Amino acid sequence: MRYQEVPQADETPLRHGVLEVVNLYGRYGYRGVWVFDLLSAAGWQTTESVVRRIWGEEGLKVPAKQPPRGRLWLHEGSCVRLRPESPNRVWSYDFVQGHTYCPLGRRWRKFRVLVVIDEYTRECLALYVALDVIDVLSDGMLKRGVPRFIRSDNGPEFVAKILRDWLKGIGTQTAYIEHWRIHYNTVRPHRSIGTRAPAPASWTIDSTTHHALHQSLFPPIPTPQEVNQRLNLH
Repeated sequence: MRYQEVPQADETPLRHGVLEVVNLYGRYGYRGVWVFDLLSAAGWQTTESVVRRIWGEEGLKVPAKQPPRGRLWLHEGSCVRLRPESPNRVWSYDFVQGHTYCPLGRRWRKFRVLVVIDEYTRECLALYVALDVIDVLSDGMLKRGVPRFIRSDNGPEFVAKILRDWLKGIGTQTAYIEHWRIHYNTVRPHRSIGTRAPAPASWTIDSTTHHALHQSLFPPIPTPQEVNQRLNLH
């Protein structure tokens, strides 16, 4: 007596789906990809053993753990090291908040100060109260030259299209620092709370600019129908 042979199903779409998930969240490993239901949430029907086998057959490996205060790793496993290797290479800017007391109104008033520094020399290049961001940057660049990078958070003043277009026009690249926080709160599943994101609604997409930024940083996992359509086109 022999077992009846069962024809093996075509795993090409599933293999492509696994590879696309790994490209987005490779650091989770095959266990994380399975336990966090990243595939099943997109409509894929598979098992942990199949994901493990495909992971091994494709020669996939979890990227090395990030060294303390070392490289900045990207979601697909590669890394960049944006360090201020020379003066005027990387600037950082942000708003700080202060208070002043008004005796006439008997109340405290807030004010904001825009601070610009050179990350290599640690020199403060600008310190202005409540002025236009482009005006402050243009004054500093006329004196110091145009930096190659400028680092900031994702505040509305710094992701504004008019500012990003102006920086692109003069040859300065933007480097935002809050991408990981957004991913951690809204996308990354956590086992301690049932493999779901802790605060999926904590970051509100309130503009076309923010929506485009979110889509570029965290593209959705492709569904089986989308992968099959791509394979048929090829």
